[in-house]
Amino acid sequence: MQQQRDSSNELNTLKENSNTIYMYILLLISFFLSNFYRISTSVVLPDLALQWGISATATGVISGIFFYAYAFAQPFCGLLNDTHGPIKIAFWGMAMSAVGTMMMSLASSAELFAIGRLFTGLGLAPMLSGALVLQSNCFPIAKYAMLTGITYTIGNTGAIVSVAPLNWLVNQYSFRLVFIGLALFCILIAMLLFFKIKNYRQNYIIKQKHREESFLHQLFIAFRHVFKSGQLKTMLFLWMVICGTIMSFQGLWAVQWFKVVFHVPFNSASFWATLIGIGVATGNFIGGQISRLIPSRRKIIIFFSLSFAVLWILVWILLRYPWSLPLVGIAGLLLGVCAGVEYTQLTAGLNELAPPGNGGVIFGVINCLVFISVAFFQFISGLLIDTFSGQQGGSPMGFSNTYAMIIIIVLLSQLSLPFLKRFNSEK
Repeated sequence: MQQQRDSSNELNTLKENSNTIYMYILLLISFFLSNFYRISTSVVLPDLALQWGISATATGVISGIFFYAYAFAQPFCGLLNDTHGPIKIAFWGMAMSAVGTMMMSLASSAELFAIGRLFTGLGLAPMLSGALVLQSNCFPIAKYAMLTGITYTIGNTGAIVSVAPLNWLVNQYSFRLVFIGLALFCILIAMLLFFKIKNYRQNYIIKQKHREESFLHQLFIAFRHVFKSGQLKTMLFLWMVICGTIMSFQGLWAVQWFKVVFHVPFNSASFWATLIGIGVATGNFIGGQISRLIPSRRKIIIFFSLSFAVLWILVWILLRYPWSLPLVGIAGLLLGVCAGVEYTQLTAGLNELAPPGNGGVIFGVINCLVFISVAFFQFISGLLIDTFSGQQGGSPMGFSNTYAMIIIIVLLSQLSLPFLKRFNSEK
């Protein structure tokens, strides 16, 4: 009898573990799509902008709409993931993303494309915090940093696929057909998530204490927690600058900058730009494993932040010379590695500092402000390129002057490093 009970318990545990892994995979695919859509504009939007006759400033605004929507939704999505479970929230998000993607595929004007971009930004907003909430609730805490590295690595593979591979697909089948296919894929993932909503609620306790307070009050408490913590504010500043600067480069202007400076065809430019995304994904994986070798999270963040600044200067110098394309590619790859390690380590550090049961909403507040900075950097970079270039599509000097100013911001952010303290795991 005891053996039967033990066997039944083992079977239930195995089934529960399988469900957990399956749900985690669905959230990883959803986060993969989130990163894919962020960067896809670097392939499709500059050419569409030429067709529609809009400026670099307007192009930056349209691309940035995704990030404004994504940023605005972050605190709400984090709280919803904490209270209702990430599977249910991801289902509704994927359904909204399918609508936005279909709108972009049918867009005959910049305005309609921008509305579709808005819907995808809102729909894909809960995916990362959802994966992190599931990690925190359903896996051993000791594996959090490793799983965060895996989550970011898979997610940022979407940024890789959204450059050269997406460019190949668009050339083969047309932009509209590819985006219709993406809309159908979003619907498929939404359906698979729908059938797992009940599983999550049955097997994992959703903390009810959140519902004792109003939704807005919970958000207020989360924002107050972030801004009362000196450690979180320092991390936030670094995070905003790292993510904002690399997303303005990788996510919008890298392909066009390579085309203008090196006079290479679009396929070649997109290949070299893809190396940045490969670097980010590689850095995410390294960031999830490096804590085993270097126990001090603070030292890891400081080293890779300083390396990030140095590599930005190197990329900027090399992009002034038409013979330096392979060197720019390598420097861009390493720049991505540094950013990837920073994302993973900052996220793991944030999880240490967040109150139990509030990891989703605290991450949502941080991510909200980070993606506001991304939208800002995309807008301001487009404005400066227009100002310095004096021509549609940008000029070598226009890009160089623009990113000289951006690099100054990167260097100033390094002044916050002495204020970074040791984390709980180091004490």
